[in-house]
Amino acid sequence: MNETLRQLGQELRRRSQAILRRPMNWRMIDTVVRLEETEEQRARDAKLAQGVFDDDRDADGLIWRAANDDAKSGDDGERR
Repeated sequence: MNETLRQLGQELRRRSQAILRRPMNWRMIDTVVRLEETEEQRARDAKLAQGVFDDDRDADGLIWRAANDDAKSGDDGERR
């Protein structure tokens, strides 16, 4: 069992080192970055929809959006 684990560990190290040595295409890097940014934006949008905030920036973003929506609709924010 120990021998099997040792062999698997060695194989994993060889494969991970081969992956790290292989240079990544700049287009692939751009794609990965875009996917990460999209995922982060979806997470922020989901938090905003639920009213959950990590920091003041998100809360201010929600307040700004609400104020901006009121300005577009002509509503001055007062309840009648």
